Amino acid sequence: TVLRESDPFFRFGGEEFVALLRCENEAAAQSVVGRMLDDLRANAVEVQPGVPLTITATIGLAEVRAQEALDAAIARADHALLEGKLHGRDRVVVAQLAPQSD
Repeated sequence: TVLRESDPFFRFGGEEFVALLRCENEAAAQSVVGRMLDDLRANAVEVQPGVPLTITATIGLAEVRAQEALDAAIARADHALLEGKLHGRDRVVVAQLAPQSD
């Protein structure tokens, strides 16, 4: 509910998803994914009458440079996601930028 119609969202495999966000800067992207986490946390799923299941997510966020292949950016985001899972889950981890080639 927090993504725009122009933000493609795909199942990437298993429990992983990819969203392609067009944002002006990292702060704007972090704002979007922060709203995603808030929305997930606020909308528990009732698995049995009176038994809610709170949904959480760990997000790896990567900026895609103009000349960078999308698969390279996704690999960096996946690495950030794994770092988040190792350090407590239910968080956003920003991937390091790949070195620019001259």
